[in-house]
Amino acid sequence: MHKKLLNIKDVYDAKELAQYSAHLRFLQEVDKRTGYRTKQMLVSPIVDPSSGDLLGIIQLINNKAGVPFAPLIQDGIQELSQTLAEALRQHQRQQAPSAKSKYDFLVADGAISAAELELATRTAKRKGINVEEVLIDEFQVKAEALGKALSSFFKVPYEPYRSDRIKPAELLKNLRREYVESSHWIPIDETQEGWLF
Repeated sequence: MHKKLLNIKDVYDAKELAQYSAHLRFLQEVDKRTGYRTKQMLVSPIVDPSSGDLLGIIQLINNKAGVPFAPLIQDGIQELSQTLAEALRQHQRQQAPSAKSKYDFLVADGAISAAELELATRTAKRKGINVEEVLIDEFQVKAEALGKALSSFFKVPYEPYRSDRIKPAELLKNLRREYVESSHWIPIDETQEGWLF
């Protein structure tokens, strides 16, 4: 919850747990089912250093000495957490699947789930409309998130709609209006920024 290391003397001591958080409780059912008695616990978050996202935790249970874990062990587990965070980040980068569709980035970015994307695609086919319309209207995907996904897939910068943009006649002269409207894109000439789409 707080992405901080916890060194708990007794997980059954409600007063001790309340010092960390009023909402912190120990799930005693596991001990009841197994007959094991958890007492001390050292918990360290594995946090992505660049994004601050929680990737997982390391949990040590019951110090053999029967006392809270020593500062040296706390330092060690924090170092291990940082090492694991970096290893997980590198592994995710290497394992990142190449986008199969222009909307996969929405799933990777957490805007929608894979199941929702599949449902949106089926809905668009059934209704005979564009997937973008379904994503925006029925799944409340923001236009900016959709633009980011398309930008990632097509490897071009995303330019949001601006009503004051001057439409370049030279770039539009060979495009039919119906094609541009059905494709939901238009070339732009951003000479100040050096972009030409």
